[in-house]
Amino acid sequence: MTEPIPVPTMKIPVFKNNPPGGGDSPGRAARPHRPAPPARRRGFSLLEVMVATAILMIVVLMIGSIFTQASSAWDAGYGRAEGGAALRGVAGALSRDLSTLVDMRSFFPNEDEPVKISGSSLEFVAIKSNDGHRNNS
Repeated sequence: MTEPIPVPTMKIPVFKNNPPGGGDSPGRAARPHRPAPPARRRGFSLLEVMVATAILMIVVLMIGSIFTQASSAWDAGYGRAEGGAALRGVAGALSRDLSTLVDMRSFFPNEDEPVKISGSSLEFVAIKSNDGHRNNS
């Protein structure tokens, strides 16, 4: 029989409390000290900030242009609506006044001549009821 070959052994220090070198927990072997990793880049470069600002400016200008066009379209529509309202008011007043016109020949039955219109003025005659108000029938 052959004898076994002796294997050299190495003692690993075991620390019970606060192991030096960053051991995970008491009772584990100490790890060798590693240098800290290089600091990671935090923040943006000047070029990235300038590109983002340019994109933001383009978006803001587009939204401003859309708002300006919508505002001018609103103003034009509002002006047309105001003009239409004024026109409806005048047409209503004229319609009320014309609905009360009376043929004066019915008040003067002896005259058989047709009504002659001449001149540059137009007069309206309204019939008043007994209580003094205009009759709108």
